[in-house]
Amino acid sequence: MKSLNSPKTLLIIDDDKIFCDTIKSYLAKDVMEVFTAHTGAEGINICSHKKVDVVLLDQKLPDGEGHSFCQSILKHNDKAKIIFITAYPSFEGAVKAIKAGAHDYLSKPFELEELSLEIEQALRTIELEMVEQFHQYKIDKESEDSILVGSEGGLSEISRLVDLAASSLNPPVA
Repeated sequence: MKSLNSPKTLLIIDDDKIFCDTIKSYLAKDVMEVFTAHTGAEGINICSHKKVDVVLLDQKLPDGEGHSFCQSILKHNDKAKIIFITAYPSFEGAVKAIKAGAHDYLSKPFELEELSLEIEQALRTIELEMVEQFHQYKIDKESEDSILVGSEGGLSEISRLVDLAASSLNPPVA
């Protein structure tokens, strides 16, 4: 699990090299490592070797539809947030992307600031999910501990058996 302070990573999967370079240089000011891939297969390969926080995934790639790569991306990086990007927006395309596991859906062209805000929101979602996961772990752990010392079962049952055993060894004096 990544810590909240570890460097964030972004993978851009888009066949438009100029688009990838533009986004990469724009985001260079952020404390973020940016990888680029120009096919779905190349993007999956990067995901299988690197931890990726956010993926910008184009709808139309030379080797398939973007939504068909979502499951493989999430298989390698289950906490990653996929922002589906397309120059061919449609309601059907958005539904396919979201059903395949995309976190969000953006239509090209978009402002770089809008993209930056979408990425920040995805990173915040990841952090909130990590905090929630930690909080749930704490609750579960406290619940386990309370079973051991609580009034139902756990140590109270052991205490009852010890008392029963002790009373059978030392019968009450009359």
